[in-house]
Amino acid sequence: MTNLSRKNLLIKALMDRAEVYDLTGTKKLLATIYGLISQYDGMFNSAQESLKLYEELNERKGIGENLNKIGLVYSRFGKYDRALEYYNKSLKIREEIGDRRGRAAVIPSQAGPSSANS
Repeated sequence: MTNLSRKNLLIKALMDRAEVYDLTGTKKLLATIYGLISQYDGMFNSAQESLKLYEELNERKGIGENLNKIGLVYSRFGKYDRALEYYNKSLKIREEIGDRRGRAAVIPSQAGPSSANS
């Protein structure tokens, strides 16, 4: 394989990965927008799709953010045990990666449905 062929393969691989990152960011943004307009079914679906993509990329910050969004949806639907499960998963990841700002977003969510936000 020539150097040019290797470069072309590398460029294609990087572009494919960039497209996935664009899609994950778009899905995460959609989840946020749905949450702002109280469309929790849309928020849940977008956060689930975004979570799967971030997991494929092993991008832990995005995983933590989406776990928190999913917890928020469960909280809004009155499924507090399930919400707490997702909040705890999010908090654990955010602590492991040193995401202090993200931890601050999760802790109020754990307090209960009236203080939950993402």
